[in-house]
Order: sequence, then C-alpha cells, then structure tokens
Amino acid sequence: MPDGSFLLIAALVLVLAAEFVNGWTDAPNAIATVVSTRVLSPSQAVLMTAVLNRTVISVALRTLW
Repeated sequence: MPDGSFLLIAALVLVLAAEFVNGWTDAPNAIATVVSTRVLSPSQAVLMTAVLNRTVISVALRTLW
C-alpha cells in the first residue's frame, strides 16, 4: 500500500496541472470579453492575461481559493 503522503502529493500535482491547463482555455475568453467591450485594447488584454493568468502564483492562488 502506498504511503499516504505520496498519494497526497500526487493528487496536489494533478490538481495544479489541471488548473494550469484550465488557464489556457480561460485566457482567450478573458481577452475576447474585455476587447469586445472596449475596456482594453487587444495588446493590453494580451499582456494582462499573460502576466496574470500564466504565472504559477496565479495557479496556486486559484487552487487555494
């Protein structure tokens, strides 16, 4: 029987990987929304998404909340 801590770490890695992949699909939706409503220019929206949606910190925070 595997150690419980190994299973916990494996589950956490899988959750973080799923959240990271989820960011790839959320980014186009976020960009399209702010550009179509003219809140941000396309370059500003892409830059903001690249900084806020692709970082490990963002993934960790979304996982914790």
